[in-house]
Amino acid sequence: MAEDPFKLIRNLVQAELTVSQHEKKRTVSRPPALVTICRDYGAAAEDVGRRLAKDLGVDYYDKELIDAIADESHMDRHLLERLDESVEGMKNAWLYAILPGVGDPRAAYTRNLVNILLGISRTGGVIVGRGAHLVLEKYGAFRIRIVGSVEVCAERVAASENLDMEAARKRVNDMDKARADFIDKLYHRNLDEPRQYDLIIDSDRFEPAAMEEIILLASRHAHNIQPRAWQRQVR
Repeated sequence: MAEDPFKLIRNLVQAELTVSQHEKKRTVSRPPALVTICRDYGAAAEDVGRRLAKDLGVDYYDKELIDAIADESHMDRHLLERLDESVEGMKNAWLYAILPGVGDPRAAYTRNLVNILLGISRTGGVIVGRGAHLVLEKYGAFRIRIVGSVEVCAERVAASENLDMEAARKRVNDMDKARADFIDKLYHRNLDEPRQYDLIIDSDRFEPAAMEEIILLASRHAHNIQPRAWQRQVR
């Protein structure tokens, strides 16, 4: 029987955590800035993430993770996009595994995803989505959750995707459900558990520039944040 890809990702994380604990005993160097952003669809988190990455001098990762997985696994990018943050996309992916010379794409996706996230933890970065806040919770990541009401998020989506409000509301609800299901399936966690995050921001009340400023300010006062990159002055 093929190995459960969802169990695989959890085993990989646990193994890497054990190695990391031993590595930490041998080094006193400060790690680079590492931020994860879990977001509601339409909450402007991508804008915030890009701003943070630029100001902190680290790379930004969102759809870029798909490119990285494609490079590592040599999988079809279209298939990876179906698998990405989508349990529905994974349901039919097993069909590819019965083709000659093709392994289970679900396992390849999860294995490469966790390895890439763990690699980013060593070089620093701002990572949006994919359960990165759970994979990297023991790696010193500053974990952000950006939320928003369906109505306000739908207004942003309607403007950016040229949809009417009814279609935009449906898009927001569908995407939020897909992401919640993805986290539940891969990590057995509820996306809305507040203890998963160091900071939760309501995007209904703040523009992206203000949200970035809040994150930078909060990170300076977080007792577990040590990197020099976080010590810059807030604008």
